[in-house]
Amino acid sequence: MTSCCFTGHRPADLPLLQDESGEACCQMKEALYALIRSLALQGGVRHFITGMALGLDQIAAEAVLRLQTELPVTLEAALPFAGQGLSWSKEHEARHSRILARCDAVVSMQERYSIGCYHRRNRYMVEKADILLAVWSGKESGGSYQTLQYARKKQKPIAILRVPELWIELENMAAQTSLL
Repeated sequence: MTSCCFTGHRPADLPLLQDESGEACCQMKEALYALIRSLALQGGVRHFITGMALGLDQIAAEAVLRLQTELPVTLEAALPFAGQGLSWSKEHEARHSRILARCDAVVSMQERYSIGCYHRRNRYMVEKADILLAVWSGKESGGSYQTLQYARKKQKPIAILRVPELWIELENMAAQTSLL
């Protein structure tokens, strides 16, 4: 296994993401970092792909950038369209730009927004990755759920960090159960 993509909720869909300095979010960030680190150390994952949306995508990207201080891992940003982030608040746009500046690769699915560009981005990530890491509340609707379902359809190994409980589920990962 060499590559991993992320999917997860945006702040509006997961209350603990609304206060990133809060205890619940900090615990989730540490659990996510530990899982990413484990995938790199025990699973051999060396390339990570983020969709760069607000919330989990950016938190996961920052965890990979943190991991780069100790392991040779790369980070790719898969943008749904080239202008992603330009209409966000100055704070969110600045965070987006800081992460993009540190990515090893940035790929845009298309130049401008159009209906379906987020789904194209999610399919690209799942198809390119060897494993999907989902931070998921169990909500059976929305982009994270659709990405999870697409990875299941493609029979990809999946690691799910369930929130807010912070327990881990593994799917199609029989040989990788020693990861955790």
